[in-house]
Amino acid sequence: MKTIVTEMAVIDVIPGKGLMLSEIAPGLSVEDVQKATGAELLISPNLKAIAV
Repeated sequence: MKTIVTEMAVIDVIPGKGLMLSEIAPGLSVEDVQKATGAELLISPNLKAIAV
């Protein structure tokens, strides 16, 4: 599995399924990340804040 890491989020690339949001920067919403990526994101049931 590949992972995309940005200042906004950690997104796992799930082959055959898509992009899964697994961590999000404090102060941001899922909608903020969704708008910035322009891609439909799956939301991890274990979504957590990025440790800073």
